[in-house]
Amino acid sequence: MVGFSVNTPNNVSGGVMTFSTTVTNVGNGYDMDTGIFTCTTPGYYFITVSLLKEWDHHSWARCSIRKNSGDLVEAFTRPSFTHDSRTAAVASVLVHLAVGDQVKLAGCSAINTFNRSITSTFSGFLVAPDA
Repeated sequence: MVGFSVNTPNNVSGGVMTFSTTVTNVGNGYDMDTGIFTCTTPGYYFITVSLLKEWDHHSWARCSIRKNSGDLVEAFTRPSFTHDSRTAAVASVLVHLAVGDQVKLAGCSAINTFNRSITSTFSGFLVAPDA
């Protein structure tokens, strides 16, 4: 088994979102300092992100799940217009990773509007290793 799950967005460092809490890091492929998961077991991985955005009527918020230098999917949410509303940016992808491939959240905008708690998560796990 290989997988990771982190929560509580911390910062954007070098264009990559980092998190402050590790829920699990089986195989130690996720680096908390860089926010990057590096594949050590080739195969198909399920990667998902869910980011809760606080009320802010001025900005769209977005983040992409990126493999190496290419965006795979983008999670985005539009501005919310009432003080008691929050919106979620959610995206998932099934992707093949080779040894050394890196997965991260990048191209993030309006990072200061994301809820900095366990309600915002980034996770991935090996579904099927290469034969």
